[in-house]
Amino acid sequence: MAKKTNPSRPHRSAQPNRPHESAEPIEVDRSLRGHAFLPPEPERASVPGEYGQDEVEPEEAVVHLHYFSPAADWWITELWQDSEQPGRWWAFGFARLLTDPNGGEWGRIDMTRLETLRVSRPGGPVRVVERDLAWRPVVARECVPGLP
Repeated sequence: MAKKTNPSRPHRSAQPNRPHESAEPIEVDRSLRGHAFLPPEPERASVPGEYGQDEVEPEEAVVHLHYFSPAADWWITELWQDSEQPGRWWAFGFARLLTDPNGGEWGRIDMTRLETLRVSRPGGPVRVVERDLAWRPVVARECVPGLP
């Protein structure tokens, strides 16, 4: 049986999933957020690593984490730590800017940079990207608006 290739993912050579344990993520905006950006280790361990859901179509992948800000939403299907930079984290998922609800796309997300993203309007409060603490894993087509 031929391997199903996901057209929204770059082609890869065989790579093992990277482990979730090791260095904790560096958090710049935890005091503004009021909670940890990444989930605790036991929950992180349940999220597939890099290419962990590559065998399924994107809309059938399980979304394990949801992040949001006043400007965008991110639905995360895979999460892993950079093997060469401890404390740096990456994800694969669907991102959508709220100003362009039809322009979302699947791709790699730099979680370390996302943790430091701040959104504000002139004279308004500074907002940061937050993890949806009430989120429970669900198939992408059931939670990401606009997917087929």
